[in-house]
Amino acid sequence: MSQFQRPTSSRKGTFNLPTQSGDLEEYIQILYDHQKSCEKAGKYLEADQAKKRLAELKKELEIKNKGGVKDRHCTEKQEIEKAHLEEFNQFNQFWDQKMIEFDNEAQKVKEQTLQRHEDELRQFSEELENSLPVKPKDSAELLALRKTEEQLAKQENYLEAHVLQSRIQGQERDEYEKWTSCRQQKIRNLITQLRQKQINELNALTQRILSGQEEQRKIRSQELEKLLQKYQNVRKELESQQTQEITRLDKNSKTQSIMQQSRMNQSRMQQSQARDENQMGSACIKKQPHPQRQQQQRQIQSRQSQSTNLSSHQNTQRRASESQQPQQQTNQIQIKENSSKPLLNSGFTSPRSDLNDKSMTSKNELTKVEPLKHRFLQQESDSYLFKNNDAPDSDIAIQVKEPDITNQNVAKVLKSLPPFQYDPDLNKKFNDWQWRNKQKQGKGRQYWPDGTYYEGYWLNHGANGKGRLIRSDGSYYEGDWLDDLQFGFGKNVDSEGNIYEGEWKDDEKDGQGTEKWVSGDTYSGQYQGGMKHGKGKYIWSNGNCYEGNYFKDQIDGFGTYKWPDGQVYTGEWVKNQMYGKGTFIWVNGNKYEGDYKEDKKEGYGVFFYADGKTYKGAWHNGKQHGKGVLIEADGMEIVGVWEKGKLVQQE
Repeated sequence: MSQFQRPTSSRKGTFNLPTQSGDLEEYIQILYDHQKSCEKAGKYLEADQAKKRLAELKKELEIKNKGGVKDRHCTEKQEIEKAHLEEFNQFNQFWDQKMIEFDNEAQKVKEQTLQRHEDELRQFSEELENSLPVKPKDSAELLALRKTEEQLAKQENYLEAHVLQSRIQGQERDEYEKWTSCRQQKIRNLITQLRQKQINELNALTQRILSGQEEQRKIRSQELEKLLQKYQNVRKELESQQTQEITRLDKNSKTQSIMQQSRMNQSRMQQSQARDENQMGSACIKKQPHPQRQQQQRQIQSRQSQSTNLSSHQNTQRRASESQQPQQQTNQIQIKENSSKPLLNSGFTSPRSDLNDKSMTSKNELTKVEPLKHRFLQQESDSYLFKNNDAPDSDIAIQVKEPDITNQNVAKVLKSLPPFQYDPDLNKKFNDWQWRNKQKQGKGRQYWPDGTYYEGYWLNHGANGKGRLIRSDGSYYEGDWLDDLQFGFGKNVDSEGNIYEGEWKDDEKDGQGTEKWVSGDTYSGQYQGGMKHGKGKYIWSNGNCYEGNYFKDQIDGFGTYKWPDGQVYTGEWVKNQMYGKGTFIWVNGNKYEGDYKEDKKEGYGVFFYADGKTYKGAWHNGKQHGKGVLIEADGMEIVGVWEKGKLVQQE
């Protein structure tokens, strides 16, 4: 086949086109020569077809060159996204483990401190009891009276000695009572000082723990900002490099087009010169004798051979320069293209644009954190509670009949509970009900006019140690007391039946505890100042479950929220709302990883569809909004701008 003939094909209407860019350029050159030969031969229809096909091939060559670079750019972006996501997960795992270890260590130190305080208090009380004498020393006045009594007895003044003896006995009683009162007051003061010292130490420890937790959260936030800034810098640098590469590619394409046109023009000039010389040589040969004619023919053949070698040398140099260009990556995502397929118009709708209307709606209904039905322990405000309005004026004990419990709420609770169990160890320190200096001491029971009932241990006219208080509304508390305050471990049941069992401090939940509501909700975790504060787990009656950090009775920090239908969110929270970095998994297999704000997707995020598609880009108010890319399951990418969940502009 001549180089100016049109290439044939095994199928009608198609060409056997080369696949490599260099072969395609050579084929364009051949087709261009074929077009010009048809033009000179007067075959204008065939020349027009060659011209149209030549334009298509040039466009196809340009698309091939740009398409390879585009695929490589997308691969580079995907690798950066993947590396950032992996680094983000490692970051969260590291800090979660670090904060858990800190909390566990803090809790361990706190428990050890409480145990040490308890041991110190017990040992100190025993030392005071042993060190302070029970019987006082005789005063000088009492010693003088006894000496006088002895002299009167020797003088046989028995009547005066008897009167003086009665006086001495009264003096001894007064001094003993005075000494006992001073001794008890001294013990109370020393114990109070020790307790206050222990409370201050515990408060300082708690403050250090809270400061440490806050410092860790602050450092974590700063490190997260650095990580995000690093990611933004890498993305910007990559985009800048890719833009420069595209610019260089466009310049090279224009340069190659100019060089190709120059080569075509040079080829045409060489062919024209060869034809002119051939015609002139033929005319001269006819006039020359036979030997001269043969020599002239040899010269013409030599010039034609040099022209052919020059053209071949130029083609060899061009291919060598092309082979020196860096090869493009082969592991690129192939984009399916069809020249006959019309471009998507501005009315294009994302295949998953209904995501925000369906799955997001159901999510918002569920992630609306339900009110934490926390009921605080009611405080007794009656002015007569634990007051000694009916204390006797002396130490004379009068046997009286215990009053009947007329309050139905108290009677019902008292009947449902087993008898109060006195602690054998405390019985050694407390006597049965007694009065000292108009103050209740020991163990016993007390009734109030409104029906409130207390049974347990008393010290310094207040509830101390173990005790049970049943209030007039039917609520009750049983556990540890300190100076008339719920302090230590105890169980409280309010009038509605809600139960809290755990640690107390100054009549408020403080420490580790478990709370159960009649609605079926349960919470187990840490408290502070009567509020959920620290690590905890809340299970709602409808099956919802949250496990993570609390701050002043609100979900705040890092935690995991699970729904009964299988949906799960793990990430950061602020005031009962998803806020910050997080991962949401739907039961149908959809998955989102990225930024949240006020329970909605906001910022940058990646959405993985169950059918294999992936969206990467900007989000606003829970919907795709801004620049993004949708990657189909077969690898095809749709790059553009989204607005309220719909694609409005395709690049």
